[in-house]
Amino acid sequence: IVEAFEQLAFYNEYDIGKNKLLPNSNAVSLAKWKSNINISVRFGGSVDKKQKNKDLQEINGLISNLAKITNQKIKVSQKNANIYVVVANQKEIKNLIDEIGLHRPEFDPKRIPIITQLPKDIHCMAMTSMSSEPNSAISSALVIIRDELPDIMRKACIHEEIAQSLGLTNDSHFARPSIFNDDDEFATLTKFDEILLQILYNNRLQPGISEKEAAQLVKQIATEINDLI
Repeated sequence: IVEAFEQLAFYNEYDIGKNKLLPNSNAVSLAKWKSNINISVRFGGSVDKKQKNKDLQEINGLISNLAKITNQKIKVSQKNANIYVVVANQKEIKNLIDEIGLHRPEFDPKRIPIITQLPKDIHCMAMTSMSSEPNSAISSALVIIRDELPDIMRKACIHEEIAQSLGLTNDSHFARPSIFNDDDEFATLTKFDEILLQILYNNRLQPGISEKEAAQLVKQIATEINDLI
């Protein structure tokens, strides 16, 4: 649990460059939300009504669970949105993110065009943005999910990317059984994933803390959670 947490919380899956996704092996500071989370779900015209309702039902069920696990207020809302979930085909993704970029310059595709031109082997992705102050929390996030995905992969993308937007930003073979693992063996949050999120949202772990500073605390929190299971 501790090894998996350190890999997921203190490393990013990749750096998002202007025109490409770059491998990343550098440690980062801990990232998590401190504010209420309002999720705006934006669908492209290619998503029919039945599929929209199915996706919204999946998202609502997931965030209800995430809210309990993390003790954060999380809801679907167009008002004061700070997480944007885009479900659309390639052309629609660009149009929808252009629109989001007008309100959220951190996701302006003119600055980072790669987010509207994802490589074909990337089915979905999440990116987070931090406040500019030192040791600040996550202030916004963008989740992109391709509309053409089959049901099980679509569900897996919804679970993994929305969960990653809460601060577990990497994949690792140490995380097992888990959705945060490149083998795509699990489509929905596992008990192991819930423990990792509980550790992340323990009040003793503050945004901005380094892997080294957090090491002892993470072990302590993991042991306490394990003892309760």
